[in-house]
Amino acid sequence: MTPLPHAKSNVRGWYDYICKTMDLIAADDGQISDQAREAIANDIVDVRVRDGWRARGAVSDGACEFEILLSNGSPAIRIYGCLDSDGEPIDAELQAQDWGTCWSPVWVIDDAILLAYARCFHFGGSDGK
Repeated sequence: MTPLPHAKSNVRGWYDYICKTMDLIAADDGQISDQAREAIANDIVDVRVRDGWRARGAVSDGACEFEILLSNGSPAIRIYGCLDSDGEPIDAELQAQDWGTCWSPVWVIDDAILLAYARCFHFGGSDGK
């Protein structure tokens, strides 16, 4: 899907930043230093998780979706995806949203780069789940 016309530069800027960040990590044998992890965490607006549908009063099995909010406003940009039972991302998609519109996927060259970036974050609770 094509992003909103005024969102293209914002989306492209974030995608380029993520690619450069992941290239730096790959050049360091794939190891993410504490300094790099802190820099990545400080560049984003928020990280959220959501669990699935269940009966009222039922205990949650844990989060099944995640959102990494990269920018808010008009347009807002996020990485959205699903989590496995261990709280690890299994897919990732770049999405944009303008005022009064739904989140829409935007075309990127390599979703694997977004997935690798998403895996830099911790989505589990304090008990590791």
